[in-house]
Order: sequence, then C-alpha cells, then structure tokens
Amino acid sequence: MLNPPPRGGRRFSLLVRQRGQALAFIGVTTVVVLLGLLLLYNVAQLTTQKMKLQNTADAAAYSGALTEARDYNFTAYANRAMIANQVAVAQIVGLRSWARNLDSVYKSGPFNWVPQTFASLSALGSMWTTVWNVAKSAAGGIESVMNAVAGPLITVLDFLIDALYYGSTAYHAATALSLWLEIIPEVIRENDADARLSTSLTQIGFGAKHVYDVYNFTSDYDPTRSGTTSGSDSVTGSMDRQANVIFNSQDGFYNFRSYPWPLPILIDPTKAIPGNFGTMFMIMYHSGGTELKNKTGTYMKSWTAADATGLFTILMVWIFVPFPVPIPIPIPTPQGYGAALAGSANDLQPGTGNFNHNFAEAYGSAFVNPLTMAPAWINVANGTGATLDSNGGLKKYWDVTDRAQATATAHQNTSGPELLIEVEKPMSTIAISSSPSMNIGGGDTGQLWLADGTEGNTIKALSKAQSYFARPAKLFARGDGKTEYGSLYSPYWQARLMPNSLLEQGASILSQSFP
Repeated sequence: MLNPPPRGGRRFSLLVRQRGQALAFIGVTTVVVLLGLLLLYNVAQLTTQKMKLQNTADAAAYSGALTEARDYNFTAYANRAMIANQVAVAQIVGLRSWARNLDSVYKSGPFNWVPQTFASLSALGSMWTTVWNVAKSAAGGIESVMNAVAGPLITVLDFLIDALYYGSTAYHAATALSLWLEIIPEVIRENDADARLSTSLTQIGFGAKHVYDVYNFTSDYDPTRSGTTSGSDSVTGSMDRQANVIFNSQDGFYNFRSYPWPLPILIDPTKAIPGNFGTMFMIMYHSGGTELKNKTGTYMKSWTAADATGLFTILMVWIFVPFPVPIPIPIPTPQGYGAALAGSANDLQPGTGNFNHNFAEAYGSAFVNPLTMAPAWINVANGTGATLDSNGGLKKYWDVTDRAQATATAHQNTSGPELLIEVEKPMSTIAISSSPSMNIGGGDTGQLWLADGTEGNTIKALSKAQSYFARPAKLFARGDGKTEYGSLYSPYWQARLMPNSLLEQGASILSQSFP
C-alpha cells in the first residue's frame, strides 16, 4: 500500500498549476498605464507648446503695435520740429523787418530830419541827439548783418521743414511695409523658430482690415492747397490746425512788437516857464508784427512782417492874453518803416489775407494806432521788397484724419488701429508620441499610438494689440490743466495688448477647417 504524498508536495503541485494567470492582468494594466503616461506626456507637450505659441503671438502683436506707436511719435516729433522751424522763420522775417525799420528811423528814412529839428528847439536837445547818434551808428550795422544772413537762414530752415515732412512720410511708409513683411515674422521667428504667421483666410482678413485702418487713421495735409473755402484746411472754416499750433507757439516779438521806443527821449521841464517856447517832450512809438499771409489761390503761403515808427512831440506855445497861457500842441509825425517777406505774397494790405489777425490787430495794430498808421500805410505803398525765400510759408505735414474738435465722447483719437494676428505651429515640430521622430506604438496601427487631435495638424494662437494715446496728468501735466487727446503733435503714443472678442475667436476656430 502506497503512502499519501506529504502536504507540502500537494501544495507545490497546486502552485505549479496556477503559474501565469496574472500575466494577462499585468499586460493590460501595463498598456493602460503606458497609454496614460503617453497621454500625460502629450498633453504636457501640447500645453507647453501652446503657451509658448501664445507668448510668441503676444510678443509679435505687441511689437507690431509698438512699431506703429513709434511711427506716430516720430511724426509728432517731426511736426514739433517743423513748428519750431516755422516759428524761427517768422522770427527772422520779423527781425529783418525790424532792422529795416531801425535803419529807416535813424539813417536812411525820409523823416530823419524831423526829430533833429524838434530837438533843436529845446535847450536840452543834446538829451535826444546824443543817444540818436549812437543809435544811428548801431542801426547801420544791424541792417547790414540782417541783410546778409536773413535770407540764407530762412532758406535753410525751409529746407529742413521740407526734409522733416518727407522724412516722416518715408518713415510712415517704411513702417507700413515692414510691419507684415519683416517685423512681425522676425519677432515670431526669434521667439519660436518653428512658428509662423498663419496663412489662413482669417489671418488674411485680419491683415487686410488692419492695413485699411492704418491707412485711414492718418493723412497728410497741404495747408496751401487752392480752392478751399471751408473745412479743416481753410482760413474761413475751422482754421488750419498746424497754423493754429504755430500761432499759439509764438512769443511777443513775433506776434505783437508794439511799445514806446525807450531811447532816445526828451523831457524839457523848462518849457513850463511862461514865455519859454519850444519842444517840451519827445518820444517815438513803434508798432509791428509778423503775419501768415495768403496768396491768390493758396492759403498761408507767406510770412510777412511790417514795422512802423512814429514820433510823438509836444510843442509848448505861450499866449499872453494879457497873462501867459500855455498851449501844448501834440504833433504825431511819421518816423520810419520796414517790411520783410518769406514766400510769394508781396502784399502788406491787412484784412482777409491775414491768418493771424483781423485789420485792427494786424502787424501789432500798426494800421489803427494814431502814432504809426501814417508810416504803416507808407509801408504798404512801398511793399515788402524782395522775398527772403520764395519757398516760404506752411508746408505739408501728417496728422490724424479725424481732426474735428474733440468732445467728452467723440473725436478723441485715444485709440489707434487694432492689430490682430494668428500664429501657427506644425505638429510635426512638436515631440509627442505620434511624432515621426518618436513614432511610439508603430504608427496609427500600433496599440500604443495616440492621435494628436489637432485640426490640420497645427496648433494656433490668436493675439490682439493696439497703439493708443495717453498723457497722464500726474506724470506729464499740462500747464493749462486741460486734457490732451490724441494727435500727431504729442509723442505720447504707446502700445497695449487687448483681449480677443468672441467673434474673432470664432473666426479663428472656423478657419482651422479651411487653412
């Protein structure tokens, strides 16, 4: 009889029969874990690349808007330089006119003998003639210097004004051309070498709209164009914007150089003694100013200046009836005049031709001041003389198209054109499980293959930026306390990123199916 096998041997035989039953479970679990790891890896890669692509799109959009803001600031600086040069031209024209007036008063004018004659009627006449002779010597030198330098200086300034306009025009054109052809593609390439500007219909539409908006946001203006009787570039309409800025940038000498002539002066109190006939008081009064004149068919094409000086004398006469009675006789006398021109409007006649002032205020009120009206009208008869530069007057310049008076809700020009770009990146450049470089799972037939799920095998990012105008009162306060709105005269244009609207996002999503 055989003995039964030991317990240990029975258990051994049972374990042998159960070997390998867990392999199936382990295999399935391993596949699931591997798929999960691959999915996690793919999601992490796509998320990282999507964030990188969004940063790239933001950088490209912001750089584009910043480039346009710099374009507007460059034009603002150019306009300011043009205005400064125009004010300098007006000053030189005024100095040329004033020097001619000075020479006429003391040296070459037809009325030089008048004050000398009146001075000789006073025992204190040397008070006048001593200073007169010194001023006479200086007048000739000042006239000679201004005669030599005024014309060339204005010619150079007018050339610089033209150069500033053409420079800003070239910069504006270069910005528009390079924005899409160079700047945005280069920023995208520098941030992500595998990314590129999308070629979808949506991006083409975004780009076309931006080009249209940029083209319409600014315009170049010619304040001298003919045939205008109303509108933003006219004299009779809302006035030309640049001419107003120039006018508001003036100083007292350019605008209104009217004052009593401080020297020479004669005061003879002895003429208050009964029976002492002669000149008791003498002083000269000067009126002058510089105006932006018009020519037939054009506007604001010439700078003209006129200066006039009159002599005011009080002659004391005594009458004995039978006691002495003093009779002071005021005698205004023309003394000197001068004029100058930079442009082509050889006309000093005040009135509608003057942009700056009306008849009563033209040329420092020279035509209505009783002491200077006579020499002022003599000045008109003589004319301005040869022009200092036939290319004088206002020039073309750039400004925002909407130049209407800003209100609390409209025409503020605080926002520039929106720049919307779409950036894409091919999936073939992203290392995920289905990438050709990795090919985990043996392609789309392998058990571990996971599709990336992207439309058109690309990922895309949308970004929008905008140039805008802001002059914070706390940082750059105006002296008059007013709020400043956008223009191409102030270099406060900046750039900012903006959120995309649902419509823009929807257009980008739809374009995925129509690359």
